[in-house]
Amino acid sequence: EPVKIVIPYNGKVNREERIAVYRLNNGQTESMGGIYDAESRTVTFLTESTGQFYVQEENKTFKDLKDCAWAQDVIETMAGKGLIVGKSEEQFSPQDNITRAEFAALITRMLRSTDQEEKALHFIDVAEQKWYKNSVEKAYGHELMKRKGENIFDPEGKITRQEIAAVISNVLQQQGYLQGDSASLDNFTDKGQIADWAKANVALAAQNGIIAGNRDGSFAPQQKATRAEAAVMLYRLYKLVLQ
Repeated sequence: EPVKIVIPYNGKVNREERIAVYRLNNGQTESMGGIYDAESRTVTFLTESTGQFYVQEENKTFKDLKDCAWAQDVIETMAGKGLIVGKSEEQFSPQDNITRAEFAALITRMLRSTDQEEKALHFIDVAEQKWYKNSVEKAYGHELMKRKGENIFDPEGKITRQEIAAVISNVLQQQGYLQGDSASLDNFTDKGQIADWAKANVALAAQNGIIAGNRDGSFAPQQKATRAEAAVMLYRLYKLVLQ
């Protein structure tokens, strides 16, 4: 399992959230993410491998975030830490819906999830040559995401906001967080539309500040999540995991 490492960093800091850790790996650099703490001047990150690590400030930008100002800083921060990638070097496509396979890749990359062969289920709709095969098996093996049916994962299906809440809840519970208070759902005007199986998950995510309502006070549980929404929710979760 990955371990949490804290290392000192006394270099110059322009933007705290853009500080990231890298690992030297056979002459190549690998992004490790990380959260910088200004008070202790340290960076905390997750790693499943030993090695040599270094810290630097990394700034990444995309050209298509002007109409997504509410999420721009988080998206660029996550990209700079190597936790998310764009559709290309210059395009992030923030309003595109995110698939279950893409979300599996994001959550397992962020948590530095290791292979779980003994728990892996070989899904009939996840072909051997698909780029997301390993991520899907990790997400299922670590009990972060569930299947959609017998040997079915539905990798190309668009993930909903309540499904993301379920993944977040699974991570929080594995981190020792207790079940959420159902009173947290009272903040959403459409709490009645949240599926029964998802209510406890949404409550736990909302209670810990990872999920917030829309401007109209709704949660829109069955709405397909966008890449921007996924990035923001995952960054909030990431900071909580590393605190």
